Amino acid sequence: MWFSSEGHPKGACSGTPPHYTGGTGKVFVTEGPLKADVAHHLSGTPFVGTGGVHATKGVPDLLKSLGVLDVLVAFDADQGANPNVRKALRDFLEELRKKGFRPQSVTWPPSLGKGIDDVFLRLHKRQVTSVTFMIDGVPLTVRKAVSFEIEIGRRK
Repeated sequence: MWFSSEGHPKGACSGTPPHYTGGTGKVFVTEGPLKADVAHHLSGTPFVGTGGVHATKGVPDLLKSLGVLDVLVAFDADQGANPNVRKALRDFLEELRKKGFRPQSVTWPPSLGKGIDDVFLRLHKRQVTSVTFMIDGVPLTVRKAVSFEIEIGRRK
């Protein structure tokens, strides 16, 4: 939750700081801290949640402090239909490249959900058995696997 008094006498903008879920490895960046928390919980993957596609100002500094170079930018699925989101995505990817990061854009079929959290939730609930993400045009398929180990009798 961000508080802002911008527009009031001596008011200040919240700055919409990015939110980090924790974890190690390649980091996903998505729109919304709650979306990042849900996607992290369901996938175990580290996420940064922004206040929106235009609220990415603090993300490079956060990523740098984490020592992260590989960044997977997973803005909402409406990026294909919304020119404002598409432009914000292009600008953000370019900014990350200029600052020495290796960003990749992540997309999925919009029928699986607007946000990446929706996609992971569908996998979690087994509404789908797999999801193929496109990472800069290269397919990556994710499946949720559940296994059980059953032992009968005693081990010696």
